[in-house]
Amino acid sequence: MNAKDLNALEKKMRAQRAALFKTVADAEADLQFIAEDRESELEERAQEERAARLFARLDDRGKRAIEEIDAALRRIREKKYGTCAACREPIAVERLRALPAALFCIECQHADEAGASATVEEMEGLPRAGRLPQDLRLLSDRELENVVRETVHEDGRIDMDELRIVCRHGVAYLDGALPSAAEHRILLKLLTDVSGLTELVDRIQVKELLWEREDRAKAEPPEERPPWFEPPSTDDIIESAEEGVDYEPPVGPTSEEE
Repeated sequence: MNAKDLNALEKKMRAQRAALFKTVADAEADLQFIAEDRESELEERAQEERAARLFARLDDRGKRAIEEIDAALRRIREKKYGTCAACREPIAVERLRALPAALFCIECQHADEAGASATVEEMEGLPRAGRLPQDLRLLSDRELENVVRETVHEDGRIDMDELRIVCRHGVAYLDGALPSAAEHRILLKLLTDVSGLTELVDRIQVKELLWEREDRAKAEPPEERPPWFEPPSTDDIIESAEEGVDYEPPVGPTSEEE
């Protein structure tokens, strides 16, 4: 791999790393740290502590991505980047451009995924191969799934709780449910126009009522009241001192009233 390609891939991974951290940054100091870290390694203790704090705020997907990128950057420093960890052969540059943190070549990645649970039975009789754009052709099925899911997740407009995406031989199989036809259209557009997939098997159902289940219900926000509002006074309400006993009004004026 020439120095130009290596430098471009390193910059791409640092940009991806910074983008992940930026999603959980909540202070100007954090943002400044992210901007500086694009050009320099984590050398100072303060930088390491800030990176650890941002890392802890990421979800599992983000943490895995950061760990993979950091491992790849470490391999660059150790002059081991671009070599398959299994067969020790060079990883194709085209594959690294699509997946800069790749640890295995495509052949070893396929071997690693062999026997993985696939829904072949569900796909019987469906298209078995799809045409992929150049930058995705050297990704395994599982890696392509991850890239597609990450694209949908980053877009942020799709409720993925009931959505299932499986990729086999360049074909994306969509199953599950979405809450609206609009989200369904957005999803298809993301997969075709953004991800570049040409073969889709769409089994998604639009089920608006599904999103009205109790376990999906969100707590209603408290009623907003103007600052000058005061609740009605309860000074004139007399409660029984004994629980479960009905209140009986006095027959005459109380001692305080006399």
